[in-house]
Amino acid sequence: MPTDPRDRRAYNRAWRHANPDKAQAQRARYRAKHPEEFRAGVRRWYALNREKRREYEYRKKYGLSVAEAEAQLAAQGHCCPICKAVLRLGKGKQGGFVDHCHESGEFRGILCMRCNAGLGLFKHNPAFLRAAANYLKKP
Repeated sequence: MPTDPRDRRAYNRAWRHANPDKAQAQRARYRAKHPEEFRAGVRRWYALNREKRREYEYRKKYGLSVAEAEAQLAAQGHCCPICKAVLRLGKGKQGGFVDHCHESGEFRGILCMRCNAGLGLFKHNPAFLRAAANYLKKP
């Protein structure tokens, strides 16, 4: 086994790639024996790889990259298409939410939290939304 840390990392990576079942069993044993250290390692990885994780989640959940979502937000004028609130991608007060069809997974746009939640509460059903709008018109 190599003594230089860089060489050892490459060696270990190659071994894990060549022996995925053994590597998985080894990780499971370590995780069971050292749960706190394992969780600390996961937290450390998340902290060091925020952008990579964000990109992965956008691809997995919505089928688009962060850059594509940013482009959509720019095309919307950095505002919610329903209520026109100012938006930016990410968390926080002005954070935009990716709106998508839960059945087909089709991406529809970036909404503010309130409009996204409102659509969800109306079960993404246009008939319910029209009924609510008609109700609001009543004196």
